[in-house]
Amino acid sequence: MAADGDPTGIGEQPKTSDPAIEDSDDGTRPPAYLETASLCSILTFGWMNPVINEGNRRMLTEKDMPELTKRDKAVSLKGVLQSSWDAEKELHSKNPQLWRAAFKAYFPIQLPLYVPFAIVTAAKIVQAHVGITGLIDVLIYGRGFKEGVVYASVIALMGFIVLMLYHQVQFMAWRLGLDMRTSIESAIFRKILRMPLSAFSSEGAVECRAPGEEDADAYKKTMTVATILNLVTTDVERFQPVSTTSHYLFMAPFEIAAIAWCGVQQTGFPFLIGIAALLMLIPVQV
Repeated sequence: MAADGDPTGIGEQPKTSDPAIEDSDDGTRPPAYLETASLCSILTFGWMNPVINEGNRRMLTEKDMPELTKRDKAVSLKGVLQSSWDAEKELHSKNPQLWRAAFKAYFPIQLPLYVPFAIVTAAKIVQAHVGITGLIDVLIYGRGFKEGVVYASVIALMGFIVLMLYHQVQFMAWRLGLDMRTSIESAIFRKILRMPLSAFSSEGAVECRAPGEEDADAYKKTMTVATILNLVTTDVERFQPVSTTSHYLFMAPFEIAAIAWCGVQQTGFPFLIGIAALLMLIPVQV
């Protein structure tokens, strides 16, 4: 059973591990293409071409799927969360929280992703306000050909930046979300596997009531097997989209300010009335 003061069931991990568990490759699956991919292959997702080409020829099977990279395997992800959980227990020995441990483990990894997110956002704004607006003015007012080429080049350059960075950032963020989900699922499964069979009743429930506690509110403190499955499949899944959307909390104020400035430049200060109306709707949506 889980040790006292260890609500997650992660517990203490042995310093050594079985190599057979860490490396489960049986030699029949292709290696992880992403680990050996070149920069050009990563930017263009060319490292997926072997799987796509094989899928064009025949039906793919599990053995056709490449191995996971070392950082994406559950053994490595469990270690990341485990080290953070150990630090959490030392810092908050009376009331350790798993969400704090997960935040400390993965937020420093996610923080660098905010930089390319900001670059993509800035490129979109420059493309729309500088490039497209300038090109429209050239066509309307009949300005010089060279000026039109400059604005067209700005549109093309910003579009290329968005093309190269946007999907890469989304892929890295989604991959990080899967890592978070897998590590927490590993902790939950380990907690379940450490429970004795006597903890499960014939109705498929796990009693969470402390010894000697009155049973008046037992229905509130009973966790069924269905609840555990829901926790693993549905609740933990919510960590995954966090990695692809959390940057909006930091980028939204800058985007609103940039859009407001561009709108005022084009239509004047009445544009701020529309911005104010949108901001007033935020509390209603929350």
